[in-house]
Amino acid sequence: MGSPITLQHPTSGSRIKVTTFEQALYLLERKWPNNDFNRANAVSVISSALDCIGSIIGARHAFITAARTAGYNDEQDLRILPPAAPAAFARSAD
Repeated sequence: MGSPITLQHPTSGSRIKVTTFEQALYLLERKWPNNDFNRANAVSVISSALDCIGSIIGARHAFITAARTAGYNDEQDLRILPPAAPAAFARSAD
């Protein structure tokens, strides 16, 4: 997942520190305040990353997007990382 993401609940102000994709998935599936496209997309993208068929950066981005649309905020921790370079560019030439 990279660096932890700290979410501040939109109404109570309580903070949740998310350190793993498993924890993010649990929150999205069982504790999330809304059920919209971004939440469903984050569940799908994170599940793919956990199955090693999806992008970790994409999963982090999807989770942050879902958090923002659910009203969570924390300016410092909700940074969206730049997209990763395509695999073909990331490999060194043989």
